Amino acid sequence: MKSYAHDVRLVIGSDNFKIEAYFSGEMPQGALLGRNGFFDKYVVTFDPRGDEPGFELTRVHQKK
Repeated sequence: MKSYAHDVRLVIGSDNFKIEAYFSGEMPQGALLGRNGFFDKYVVTFDPRGDEPGFELTRVHQKK
């Protein structure tokens, strides 16, 4: 699958950081193409219940 890399700045609460995101026009709908840069910093919990499904982000603080 052909994909294109772009730098994307994310601002989440007081966190402000840049990730390299990949996009592709060959997919029938939006999809997750990678995890590095975001999912190594946050635990994401999806909740499909209710009229407006939501999600919660929990910051992961890694030792350096």
